[in-house]
Amino acid sequence: MDDDAKTKTELIEELQALRAEVAMLKQKSGVLPSSEQPDQEFLQSEQLFAGFFNAATQSNVGLFIVDKNLRFLHINQVLADINGYSIQEHLGQLLANLLPELAPTLTPLLQTLIETRQPISNLEISGYVPSQPGVLRHCINSFFPISSTTGDVIAVGGIVLEITEYKQVIEALQQSEFNLRTAQRIAHVGSWHWDQITNTVIWSEEMYQIHGCDLNQSPPQGKELEPYIHPDDFADYQQLIERALAGHSFEVDLRIIRPNGEIRYIEARGEPGIFNAQGELLHLYGTVLDVTERKRVEQALRQSEFALREAQRIAHVGSWQWEQDNEKIIWSEEIYRIHGLDPNSAVPDAQKRDKYIHPDDLDIHQAMFNASVRGEAYEFDLRIIRPDGEVRYIEARAEPGIFNERGELIWLFGTVLDVTDRKRVEATLQESNRRWRSLLDQVQLMVVGLDTQGVVEYVNPFFLQVTGYTEPEVMGQEWFKTFVVAEEWQVSRTHFVDLLEQHVPYSHYQNRIITKSGEERIIVWNNTVLQDTTGNPIGSPVQTSVIGIIGIGKDITEQHKLERLKSEFVSIVSHELRTPLTSMQVALSLLDQKWVDPTSEEGQGMIHVTAEGVDRLVRLVNDILDLERLDSGKVHLEKQSCYPNDLIQTAINQMKDLANQSDIQFEVSVVSYPIQADPDRLIQVLTNLLSNAIRFSPCDSIIKIQVEKFSSLSVEDLSPVTCLQFMIQDQGRGIPSHQLESIFERFQQLDASDSRSKGGTGLGLAICRSIIEQHGGRIWAESNLQIRKGSCFYFTLPILEGDQDGKETDFID
Repeated sequence: MDDDAKTKTELIEELQALRAEVAMLKQKSGVLPSSEQPDQEFLQSEQLFAGFFNAATQSNVGLFIVDKNLRFLHINQVLADINGYSIQEHLGQLLANLLPELAPTLTPLLQTLIETRQPISNLEISGYVPSQPGVLRHCINSFFPISSTTGDVIAVGGIVLEITEYKQVIEALQQSEFNLRTAQRIAHVGSWHWDQITNTVIWSEEMYQIHGCDLNQSPPQGKELEPYIHPDDFADYQQLIERALAGHSFEVDLRIIRPNGEIRYIEARGEPGIFNAQGELLHLYGTVLDVTERKRVEQALRQSEFALREAQRIAHVGSWQWEQDNEKIIWSEEIYRIHGLDPNSAVPDAQKRDKYIHPDDLDIHQAMFNASVRGEAYEFDLRIIRPDGEVRYIEARAEPGIFNERGELIWLFGTVLDVTDRKRVEATLQESNRRWRSLLDQVQLMVVGLDTQGVVEYVNPFFLQVTGYTEPEVMGQEWFKTFVVAEEWQVSRTHFVDLLEQHVPYSHYQNRIITKSGEERIIVWNNTVLQDTTGNPIGSPVQTSVIGIIGIGKDITEQHKLERLKSEFVSIVSHELRTPLTSMQVALSLLDQKWVDPTSEEGQGMIHVTAEGVDRLVRLVNDILDLERLDSGKVHLEKQSCYPNDLIQTAINQMKDLANQSDIQFEVSVVSYPIQADPDRLIQVLTNLLSNAIRFSPCDSIIKIQVEKFSSLSVEDLSPVTCLQFMIQDQGRGIPSHQLESIFERFQQLDASDSRSKGGTGLGLAICRSIIEQHGGRIWAESNLQIRKGSCFYFTLPILEGDQDGKETDFID
C-alpha cells in the first residue's frame, strides 16, 4: 500500500507493530524469559515510551517521530503547541503540509539523516510557525534515526527545545549594553566596578576614552592610577580612596592627565560599598563624568560675564531683566553706576525709581512702564537725577517680552545707555552748526555742499539769489551736469574727483555756471574736503572717510567784464590816440622842418589834417570822461519837465548841417507828453543817435524819428508803467543780429574802419545807454540784414505822472 494513502489508524497500528517487533527481537536474543514476555515487554515499552514523552512535556521539551516520508507518527503536547496544532491534527500529516515555512530547512536535513544514518545534535533553527504567524521562533534541535532489526532506518525522532525567549533576553541584554555604552559615550560618563574577591577593577569603554587609555589593555588600578592624577589634586584623590575603602559614597572634582599630556576635568562619584554578613567590603561601584567642556564653558562664561561688566562699564551701558517667577527686577552693576547708586544695594522699588526721573520726563517714564506691562519693545531718551543732584541723559531700550502658552508675560529684558556726553557733544555741534549755518546763510558769497557723488546737499541763500533757482530745484541735483556749462563740466568733475582721491584739503579753481535764466556767471571756487566725524585730519596715518566737499564761490563775472573792458579800453584808446597823433606828428614835423611851406596848398592840407586830429582827440577824451562820470555817478542829472518834440527839434537843428552834406531829410512823428528828464543829456542821446544814422545812411535818404505812447514794465520792480518810446530809423547797411547787444559796449563798432571812415569813437552808444538807464528807461536796437531797411534804435522814458494827455506833432525837415 502506498504510504501516502495510509490512514491515521493504520499508522498507529504500524507504530504498535514496530514496537512489538522490537520486543520479539529482544526475546529471541534472550532478553525476555518466556513466551508471555513479548506482551509484558510491549507493555513496559509502551509505559517507558509514554513516560519519556510525559517527562519531556513536563520539562517543556518537544518530542516527535516521523516516518521515512516525514509523516508525523507521534508528537508531545509541547511541540504541538509550538507548531500551533493539536496532537491528533499532527498524526498522519506530512511535515511539509503542517509547517510549510520550516519545511525548506527541515526536509533536507531529515532526508540527509535517513540516508547517512548520522544523528544531528544541538542545531539552532529559526523560522515561523502557524501558532504565531509573523513571529520568528528560535529552537535547539537534535535529530536521530530509528532503525529496524535489519538496520534500515524506519523513522526519525527529534528533540526540540524552544529558546525564543532566551534569544530575546540575550538580544535585549546586548541592546541594553550597547545603549549603555552609547549613553556613556554621548554623556562622557564612564563606570567602574571593583571586586574585592578577585581584587580586579572593571572599566567601561568610556572610562578608557576619558583617560585616553587603550581598550585592549587592562585598566590601571591601585598605584598604577596615580600618574593619571593631576599633582595639585592628589590630596583630594587620596581622600577619595580612603572614603571608598571605608565603603562611603563620595563625589569630587579632579583633574586627570592623559598619557599624551592633555589635562581633563572629571567629576568622580562612588556609591556606598556592598558588604557581606561579616562586614567585609565586597564590591564598589562608581562613575566618572568628563566635565572638561563644562568647565571650559563655565570659565568662558565667567570671562564673558567679566567682559560684559567691563564692556558695560566702558560703554556706560547697563542691563536689567524681570522674571515672573521671582517678581523682581535685576540690575547690572553699570545701571547702579549710571544712577549713582551702590551696586551692593537693592534695586529701588517703583516709588523710589520715580524719584530718580527728571520731573519733565515723568510722562516718558510712564510710557516706558505702560509698554513694559504690555510686553512691547520701546526706545526712549530721558533724564535722570542722581542722589547728588547731577542730571544725566539716558537712552532706555527694551526688547519684546516673552509670554507663556497662556499669554502671560514671564520675562522682560532691557538696557540703559548713559548718553550724557553724547548729548552734550550734540548740543555743542548743533550750536556750532547753527552758527556756521547762520554765517553761510548771511555771507555774500556762493556756498555749495556736494557729496562724494557730486550731488548737491546744501546751497546758501546768496547762491539762490544770484542764480534765480529755488532750493527744491537745486537740492539733490548732479552739480556738474546741471549747473556747469557743457564745455567745462567734465574738466570740473575731474578736478572734483582728484580732490577727493588725493585727499587734498583745499583747492581753488574757476568755472562758469548757468543761472536759471540761462545766463553764464564766472565763479572762482575755494573748495574744502569734508571728512567724517572721527576727527582725524586729512593726510594723517589714521584712515579717514571723505564725505563730500564744500565750495565757497565768488562771482567775478562783472570783474571779468571790467578787466576785459579795461584791456579793450587800453588797446582801443592807445590805437585811437596813436593814429591821429602819428598823422599830426608827421604833418607838424614836415612843417617845422620847412620841408613843406605852410602857405602852400600842401601845407594847408597838413594843417587841416592836424586840426582834424586835434578835434578827434578832443572828442575822444571828452567821450571817455563823460562816460566815466556817468557810470561812476559823478554826473548829477538836472531833471525837469520837458517835452520830447522840443528836444527832438533841438537835436535836429544841431545835426542839420551834417545832414545837409548828404542831402538827408528827417521825417518826424511825435506824440508829445511831458517827461521828467535832464534835457541836455537827452539831447546828447538824440544827437548821438542822429549822428550815427546820418553817417551810416546813404545820400538822399530819409531818417525817421517817431515818438509814441507805450506800455511797459518798470525796470526796478517790473510793475506796469506808461512810457514814451523813441525810435530813430536809418536806411543804412544794417547791423548783424549777434552785434545788436554788443554795440552798446564801450569801443564797439561794426567795423574797425568805421572809426576812421565815419569818424566815431565807439563810445557814443555806451554813453546813450548810461543816460537812458539813469532816467529809468532802456535802449535797444533792431535790424534785419535780409530786407536791407537799415536799423532802428529805440529807447523808452516814463511819462510824468498826472499828464496822460499828449499832443501830436508831424513834420519833415
